[in-house]
Amino acid sequence: MRKIAFAIAMLVAFAASAQKAEDFQPVRIGVVNSQKITENARVMKSINTQRDKLLDDLKASVEKKRKEFEAREGDLRTKRIALSPDAFQKEVAAFQKSVMDFDRSTQEREAAIRKGVFDAMKTVNEDHLEPIIREVGRKYGLDMVLSEAMTVLINNRLDLTDEVLKNLNDKIKDIKVRA
Repeated sequence: MRKIAFAIAMLVAFAASAQKAEDFQPVRIGVVNSQKITENARVMKSINTQRDKLLDDLKASVEKKRKEFEAREGDLRTKRIALSPDAFQKEVAAFQKSVMDFDRSTQEREAAIRKGVFDAMKTVNEDHLEPIIREVGRKYGLDMVLSEAMTVLINNRLDLTDEVLKNLNDKIKDIKVRA
């Protein structure tokens, strides 16, 4: 009796799966090359240019301050003879504190630049790029759009990158990096 019930259950399951196979609709997929968009979109180039300028300005500030610290260190060496040991130690401690404070502020500034770049790219992705990808996908009746980096085989006719890139360049050219 158990064998008959099992056979009937298997027959019902097979019939149900055959029915589902008949109802199966192929999934329509498109592909976007995220790297190409990151490298070629005007807004991404703008973000990178702003990042480079902010980092260059920070580097120049650090170099200027380094020279000031070198001069101050030279002054300390000269004062060593004229000052009492306690007074000299206080000068050294103050100097070391100013160096540490500057190092900390430099690290905070670098972190602020990284965060500003991240926030700008996030805004571009969420507010501009993803809606464009969805719009282009709908235009072609696609069920999903994958990153090219996630695919093994690429059929060039599935590639939406150039159209997405054009639409992104038309929609947004610049965004302010807040650092």
